[in-house]
Amino acid sequence: DILSVTPLPYLDAETIKIKISKKIPLLNKPLSKVKFPSGMIVGAIFRNDEVIIPHGDDQIQIDDIIIIFVLPQSKKQAEKMFA
Repeated sequence: DILSVTPLPYLDAETIKIKISKKIPLLNKPLSKVKFPSGMIVGAIFRNDEVIIPHGDDQIQIDDIIIIFVLPQSKKQAEKMFA
């Protein structure tokens, strides 16, 4: 579920805050094994009152809240990944 979309001032990019509330194909896979669109990166994972700056071995889990950074040309693809 998309919680918010925030434009980054002076940049042609946005942050999207997403609550992972259902099973999606990239769930419980190391981020290094997920094929993200170019122009998108996972910037933070919030889990159990903890902030994780993700690396390749981190995984997205149910009930996580994630922040992604996305360029306009990748926004629709990124939103589909988490729909």
